[in-house]
Amino acid sequence: MGVDFKDVPFGFLRPDLARRSVDRSASRRRGNLVERGNLTLEQQSMADAEEDKNSFPAIVLRTHYTKFKRGTDRVAMLSPQTAEAEYKNYVYNIYYHGRGCHPAPSSLQDPIHPISTYPEATLDSSAISSLSAMGNAQNNYNLTSRLVMVEFEDPKKRLGARIKSVGRYTDLAMFESTLQGLMTAGQLGGGGSSVAPGPGTTSKGEKPTGGGLFHKGKDNTQYIAFGASYIHMSMSFSKQMGMDRFAWSGQQVSYIKDQIGPAKDQGKLDLTKYTHAFFFTGPNSLSSKKNGAKVYTELAGLIDEVKTHNSGIKIVVVTIQGFSRWGFHRDWSHKNIAKIAKATQDYNAKIEKSPAGDKRIDHVVKWAQKGTIDYGITPNPDNPNVENLKKFSIKYGITPNLEPGESDPAGGEIWDLDKLHPNKAAHTEIVTMVKKISGIS
Repeated sequence: MGVDFKDVPFGFLRPDLARRSVDRSASRRRGNLVERGNLTLEQQSMADAEEDKNSFPAIVLRTHYTKFKRGTDRVAMLSPQTAEAEYKNYVYNIYYHGRGCHPAPSSLQDPIHPISTYPEATLDSSAISSLSAMGNAQNNYNLTSRLVMVEFEDPKKRLGARIKSVGRYTDLAMFESTLQGLMTAGQLGGGGSSVAPGPGTTSKGEKPTGGGLFHKGKDNTQYIAFGASYIHMSMSFSKQMGMDRFAWSGQQVSYIKDQIGPAKDQGKLDLTKYTHAFFFTGPNSLSSKKNGAKVYTELAGLIDEVKTHNSGIKIVVVTIQGFSRWGFHRDWSHKNIAKIAKATQDYNAKIEKSPAGDKRIDHVVKWAQKGTIDYGITPNPDNPNVENLKKFSIKYGITPNLEPGESDPAGGEIWDLDKLHPNKAAHTEIVTMVKKISGIS
């Protein structure tokens, strides 16, 4: 069975209820709002829709985006208009226990009970504060796979479901590919799409193809960079160096490769004019496949495709720093985090051996060791060491539990943007390494 509430830990539904005036109060009578809120949520976490209650846990199976404003939807009315003078409005197909809902789906492509036929819910304005606290703050309105608390406008007939509180993404097998698509810090766009635009889509909710992945750098640049969000993001080392970029956030290595031919046919990409090609990609494929050798094979295929169009081009590959903190942030299982960490090490090891073995790669920029808190750990998926895995992450200073953007009074390299991506300072460090290793200015 794809969805079983017994598989979802209580901790998935814990909005940020803390208020400093309460937490720091000396009066015991005021209590702790976080503890009270968590207790209430945990008491409700296994509620059945047939019980005499009006607050139930549900899992969002599908996020539907519509361009039309609904008069009863306060969230849509408060949202800014898009360039086409349309409003953002979101409708969610949900699964919950008991009467009024379909059986638990076995997959998101259930042929007997299509996800689009499951009960619909809209987002109550009271849930807005819990969106950022429990997920990607820049992709708030896509709630697919997230655990939510639902109330009904008509409790007896179970009509008018409203999402009152939003919890974390649920790490269930049926959502694996969906969660992979949400990994990057993308931003929702406006437009008239039938689905909520995600970080791996254009502003109209479309997955870019061919020339849509090409981003022009400085005039007459001789360098081009390939990848996903690490290259696509505006603060990337490639953007800082004025390189042309062929990249899109959230996409796997094989997808980037498959778009080179169409981009060339469209006249958007001419690989013959470059002297160097740079590659900083892998996390999307690693978190999906959890196999370093397979992802390296994808990288080799991408490089081969580039060299097919320019056999003399120099290949420079940047290794991937650890990103286990992202897994903890998203509540992935410790076993999965360890598998991804192990795959990342295996992937980097193959890259680092390439100049002496695999002649595809001319230069390797060893960012993995420099950018990771402790790259020397040995991830064990069979017996994960949580404290070690927490160190297999991008450096974010010396003081524990710093948030992205905070300065560290104790010093140390602060290279963390969002527990997954290097920040601008980190990419500036990569610029220095790239220039030194590849011998370019």
